Amino acid sequence: MSDTNGVLHVGIDLGTSHSAIAASNGARHVVDSYVGWPVDMVARKVLKKPVLIGHDALENRTMLDLRRPLERGLIKEGSGKDAAAVHELLQHLLTLVGVKPDDPERPQVRAVVGVPAEALRVNKQHLRQAMKGTADRLMIVSEPFTVAYGLEALVHTLIIDIGAGTTDFCVMNGRYPTDEDQRTLELAGDAVDSRLVALLRERHPTAQFSIHMVREWKEQWSFVGAPTSRAMVTVPVAGKPTRLDITNELRAACESLVPPVSETMLELVSRVEPEYQEKVRHNITLAGGGSQIFGLGAALEQALVEVGGGLREIGHVEAVLEAGARWAIVGTRAALDPAFLGDICRRFEDRVIVGVDASNGHVAVDGWTRVLELEAVALGRDAAAAGAAAIIYTDIARDGTEGGPNLWSTEAVARAAAIPLFASGGVGSLEDIRQLATIPGVDGVIVGRALYSGAVDLRAAVAEAR
Repeated sequence: MSDTNGVLHVGIDLGTSHSAIAASNGARHVVDSYVGWPVDMVARKVLKKPVLIGHDALENRTMLDLRRPLERGLIKEGSGKDAAAVHELLQHLLTLVGVKPDDPERPQVRAVVGVPAEALRVNKQHLRQAMKGTADRLMIVSEPFTVAYGLEALVHTLIIDIGAGTTDFCVMNGRYPTDEDQRTLELAGDAVDSRLVALLRERHPTAQFSIHMVREWKEQWSFVGAPTSRAMVTVPVAGKPTRLDITNELRAACESLVPPVSETMLELVSRVEPEYQEKVRHNITLAGGGSQIFGLGAALEQALVEVGGGLREIGHVEAVLEAGARWAIVGTRAALDPAFLGDICRRFEDRVIVGVDASNGHVAVDGWTRVLELEAVALGRDAAAAGAAAIIYTDIARDGTEGGPNLWSTEAVARAAAIPLFASGGVGSLEDIRQLATIPGVDGVIVGRALYSGAVDLRAAVAEAR
């Protein structure tokens, strides 16, 4: 039951979707992070339990006041019921490894609990309060650090832990990571679920499905890049079971993670001492449920090769150019700070390309998570005036769809900038390349998914572009 000295060491990961516990007695368990109480006397009679936890709670949710008490990897604030749910979940986890709360002879429990990399002090205090009475000693550490420690990946390593509520990053330099070594994105599995729901409702407005069904589909079929098979599901449509192909929607939802994760990954790598950056680039570990998305690792590797995104300081730009990159691609900082854009274009003449990512004609920044009032044509004009070598223009609504590029907006930005423009987003055929080639100022076309899916042959595309 415990170590020979009467102490049981436990590690706990309280996750938004799943929670896990591992103990020094060898016990290991993972449960769904759901807690529910019967809603009325009928439910109590049927269930015969005062509280249900994990899969049981999820399966019987129609009879329960169901709680998913962890939000973005932390205890939800302002709800006594959610705090009670976390306490029940912790008690359940400890029971699974053999600790009975009311047993006077139970071992002393020493717990290590992981939290998101950028968890605030107040969040940690809430966790300490929830653990009160369940652990005799408590240490709170960042979740990606626990992964690094467990794998003994402690030197020149980048951990990317993709959970349901957050994606956490940690660079390990042979010491305990500082705040500068870590990042948290509030964009992870739940965001993919929400995106998939929106895409499916747009494509199949009469189909009936729940968020729980969507999560199951994602866990079974999730991928980025070229599909290895079609994702086929059965849902009620007007009361009749109907087969739907959700492959394209699932791919688009999963790939919404790639830009922000890539950008944060590159930003952290660029902060590493230059002589160690190559080692870190070759020692990146994906963890968490999101790491199971098929093809995600390859997509992030490609982002490292491109060396675009996350370049927000002059030192970052200088480092990648000195490392041998022909151009540095800047996006977010270029849009938010015209003075910075002008400075780097003067310092690195003809070696700076500006990424203009647009949503409905307006510039999207921070890995496409925020849309500015600034119009894409205005940023194109500013990039040219600053002395940028070229522009990469992406219509993010078309990106990854193979549904054809936005010819009108591409032409508008090319005309406003009057410098070489590379068109990106939506290319799905040779005809798309032909049409883009007729636009004055378009010097090149970026083709991604259509190559993976086979819709465009690379040799034919290169011949067409010439």
